[in-house]
Amino acid sequence: MWNMDTDMALHYGFWIGGVRNHSQAVARMNQELADRLAVSSSDRVLDAGCGVGGTAIFLAKNYGCSVVGVNIVDRQLRIAADNVRRHDAVDQVDLICTSFLNLGLADSSVSAILYIESACHAQVPEQLLREAYRVLRPGGRIAVTSYFRGDRMLTEREEAFLRFWEEAWSMAPLITVESFLDAMQRVGFRNISQRDETRAIAPSARRMYYLSYFGLAIKAVRRLWRRSTPKRFQNVRAARIQDQARRSGLWSYRIIVGQKEA
Repeated sequence: MWNMDTDMALHYGFWIGGVRNHSQAVARMNQELADRLAVSSSDRVLDAGCGVGGTAIFLAKNYGCSVVGVNIVDRQLRIAADNVRRHDAVDQVDLICTSFLNLGLADSSVSAILYIESACHAQVPEQLLREAYRVLRPGGRIAVTSYFRGDRMLTEREEAFLRFWEEAWSMAPLITVESFLDAMQRVGFRNISQRDETRAIAPSARRMYYLSYFGLAIKAVRRLWRRSTPKRFQNVRAARIQDQARRSGLWSYRIIVGQKEA
């Protein structure tokens, strides 16, 4: 339903500049982040939480850089490895099964890092950022796209809404963008900027909302045949809740960039 076979992406699309469909929006998100990081052929980029490899392949093919993709989900990494081979990117893309909290990479070994909707899984964002700072070269860049909770006080029902979504998608409790920016500054990042791009990803959030109805029907049938699990059923329900919560202003989608001191 998310066209993973062709688009090779789990993340939202970026609906600006004449984008007309889901596939174009997913590619536009990859391009947007690469442009904000000023990726070039001389870079070694870390895709932290690389999913099934789509962004890593996009960067390698379109910018000529080398990419290290890390993921803790072995099944996704196997698919990513197949995708890398299929797109003839083996010489440019390395895939590692490891946590982005303990990368196992040498100090100052990458020049740019991407966290596309993956930083939200870190229970302690500052720990993630310290590891990123360690492996970045002096002057290296970081880009984070993620969901951040709103500033206003939430009702008990709204808190329950967010909590269901967080737990179903195995996310840490959402924090405010201000809290994340403060953590970046404490770690040592400079030249930090952020933009609210909630409107740009809204069509993807809506797409997921409508597709969730098909997903719930499929999961219900599979549960009758004991071929699905309650966790997967909750995951699909959360696809509906994420957009309801967005429309209620409970969270926003931000793109944050920063730089390690030279």
